[in-house]
Amino acid sequence: MTQNELLILDDIKGDMCRLGYLKILTQISKEKKRYRINLHTKLFYEYVTKDDSGKGKEAKIYFEKELQDNDRKLSDTGLIRSLKTAGSYLEFSHRLKIFNQKKEVFDENGQLYDKLLGSLDENEDMTLILQPSDKIFFLKILFDLDREILRKFMKWAVKECQNPVTRHNTMNHLMEEIYIPTAKEAPKNIKDLRKRQKLRLNLKKWEKYPAAREKNPEGWNLHEGYAFYRHNGNPRLEWLVDLGFFEKIETSFKTSKYANTMSNVFEQESNILHELGKVFYEDASPATDVEIKKQILDSYYKFSNAGFTVVKKSILFSLVCLEFFRKNDGNDDKKTVKIKDIENVIENMKQESPKSVRYHRDSKGKLIYLVINVRDFN
Repeated sequence: MTQNELLILDDIKGDMCRLGYLKILTQISKEKKRYRINLHTKLFYEYVTKDDSGKGKEAKIYFEKELQDNDRKLSDTGLIRSLKTAGSYLEFSHRLKIFNQKKEVFDENGQLYDKLLGSLDENEDMTLILQPSDKIFFLKILFDLDREILRKFMKWAVKECQNPVTRHNTMNHLMEEIYIPTAKEAPKNIKDLRKRQKLRLNLKKWEKYPAAREKNPEGWNLHEGYAFYRHNGNPRLEWLVDLGFFEKIETSFKTSKYANTMSNVFEQESNILHELGKVFYEDASPATDVEIKKQILDSYYKFSNAGFTVVKKSILFSLVCLEFFRKNDGNDDKKTVKIKDIENVIENMKQESPKSVRYHRDSKGKLIYLVINVRDFN
């Protein structure tokens, strides 16, 4: 899973709310097939809506009922009702490095998620509700790409949102006390001169928004600052509903039973997938070396079967962890694994058969790729 030099996701749109749509988008797309964004958007839109009338604006929505279940305390904000909204979710997949906008194929996170999910069966019910393994996948992406915002916000919410807090209050705090102050520190970390200059110009506007809101609260909804808050603040609240950190009660947000432990993971520096696994699978036991070896071979085969001649170690290791979690979702015998355990098992495999496990260097000379002759271990 690739990282962001800022650890802040920017250029978010207000309808990029439901992470489950990215799950479905991954399931209906194919490895190494190029998708022009307009055609991909149309394919996606047609798949997640049923248009009985022939008019997009009157499209039937599949998902309202399951998301409006009061017992689950989920949210139906950001449902796809138009081709434009579907396009926003395609852009969102680019932001999260699921699809590569320039190459028009799966990006690294998409390659990983595609192997984890497999293709969507025509008889399988679509759902926007995420399984724990899906939540861990997206939490790890957000840890890599938006950690500086979510880490501080989660820490605040654990203390202040034990009882429901309104959307406006949570959003205003996120933007004024976390997003804008954090963005002030970002320019020194940006290598690209144009991006650095653009952010500095934007900051001059953003810093004036809190005072504008306080000066004219009645007219705030018509102010450009409100649009900025709604686009960059509200989706983050909605992601945290999908991920199980928040429960949504009407238009307010309340922390769930997972919130404190989830927040603690965002304070960590290593073993993130393992720590996230402990949030959702409290009774999981460590996988044995035999189980880890079998999963390494099964996970690697998914890449080689898709035509990959080498596999990036970080992607393979993440898939091995997530495959254990995927099995946990439907299995009472729950397992967990650390990246270090995977590395040790692979080293043992290399000692067992040196020619069957080989490392390859990237252009900078780093050993980041792996080749395994799976047949030699069967």
